[in-house]
Amino acid sequence: MNNDKTRAYLDWYKKKYDSFKVGYEIYNGKFWKYFVYPSDEYDEWAGRGFKDYEAEHREVFPDEIVIETDMHYKRKNTNFAKMLCTRLRINGFSYSKWDSGNKSKHIQLFFPELMRVHSSEKRKKLKELFVRWLCGCKRNYPSCSYCDGDRTGKGEIDCFVVLNNIDMQLMGKHLIRMEYATHPKTGRPKVLNESYSLDTPNRFPKKVVRQFNHIKKHIVPKVKTIKHIGKMMCLHYFINSNLDDCRERVMFSLASHLVKSKGAQDTRDILYQWNKNIQDGHLRQCQIEGVIKGTMKSNKSTGCMFNKKILQELDLLSVCDYCVYNKSNKNGIDNPFSKNKEVN
Repeated sequence: MNNDKTRAYLDWYKKKYDSFKVGYEIYNGKFWKYFVYPSDEYDEWAGRGFKDYEAEHREVFPDEIVIETDMHYKRKNTNFAKMLCTRLRINGFSYSKWDSGNKSKHIQLFFPELMRVHSSEKRKKLKELFVRWLCGCKRNYPSCSYCDGDRTGKGEIDCFVVLNNIDMQLMGKHLIRMEYATHPKTGRPKVLNESYSLDTPNRFPKKVVRQFNHIKKHIVPKVKTIKHIGKMMCLHYFINSNLDDCRERVMFSLASHLVKSKGAQDTRDILYQWNKNIQDGHLRQCQIEGVIKGTMKSNKSTGCMFNKKILQELDLLSVCDYCVYNKSNKNGIDNPFSKNKEVN
């Protein structure tokens, strides 16, 4: 692994995204270990038995589109990636093309417009529409769901995305190999093959925007429980309850715990959905962004005293009766909010 170059990319992404998820394959790929970069946990793991050891994988960023062809033969992947890059240059897009270290190629693009789409499901769909447009698919998009369906169904496959085995999972929350990280099977690093840059930022084609505007109202965000938010009962109450006051301080408390386990990008998604679905859009976008930046700088999580003051102002100190940190609840009374609708 080229540790110096990998570290340079980690630091560059840190400046742009504050924090993000990274991962290691351990025990020959049988298990994964995940961290938020930067964090004390990452530094401790990276220095364990290695000299300047860096992340092997990183998350696909919200404003990033990664196109990976995973056909069986390296020559086919190379030729197809070359064709896609030609189309990108003709249509005026900046991109970089990487050799994954194995047989596939990674084409990576950044679209600032994606940062204004605060739903991960909508971002995923917009990325999919762009990839289908770039590949020249002639099927009836965006109503077509062929790429998400059964690839082994009856009849002749005529979908360009399926035929070239483009990994559409990378349009969502997924990990890709870190720049200049070594592939475990081949021992070769992921290296840059080509970089094409323009003065203007990438913008989605009008056709893709029209398709997205036509379907975005019908995309329903998935509701899941939040894992690793902590055992403090006040946090579970805050994330589930519509509040009349102290919303910004509550958001700070939630953010300070979420950024350590999920990173700034996932925290941003969660807080936007929390503000929209639970707090009825009371908080402004600049407030959410300011709180996330503040928690990143402080690098500390709020404790019981901070949250108790908020609960006291809201006349809700009874929430602490159910908390495992309450001395009168040593055995841990069941969480009365666990069945409530939570925000992803």
